[in-house]
Amino acid sequence: DEKYNAYKYALEKHNFEFYIFGAGTIGERGICCFERINWELNAVIDNSADKQGCMFSGKQVISFEDYLADKTGYIVVCVSEKYRQGINDQLVKAGLENGVDFCNLDVFISEFIPIVSLYSDGRLCLNIVELALTERCTLKCKKCAHGCEYVPMDRKDMALETVMESADHLF
Repeated sequence: DEKYNAYKYALEKHNFEFYIFGAGTIGERGICCFERINWELNAVIDNSADKQGCMFSGKQVISFEDYLADKTGYIVVCVSEKYRQGINDQLVKAGLENGVDFCNLDVFISEFIPIVSLYSDGRLCLNIVELALTERCTLKCKKCAHGCEYVPMDRKDMALETVMESADHLF
């Protein structure tokens, strides 16, 4: 509840508007993330003068100064580890607060989206889902995380109907 209230405050503060910081490979991943969850993305922010004024994956690229003129949207930082701290420092120096005005893509995917979706839309967004079809394995790894080495080879696998029923609960 505490994290949801913090994220809800951030959304309301920024009028449910979003920007991505970073017009690169990780920025493309961020844009795909917004498309999958069907949330509107205003524009992409980038410090490169060569990218500003251009389109990037269907979104206008603007300068950070252009963003600061409005300061309307929540920023999702989509840059590599190499540049992340520098961008975060740039945002903080401009008076923005981590968590309230911006976050990094990994936090956005692992916390922000799942919490907001669950509380406001009743949807549970999961990053990874695994469905074990069998517990038997022929690799016999001594440090198997699933404990497959202890499962008898004559044990029956999960019935197809049970697998399908389990998968249906996800959608």
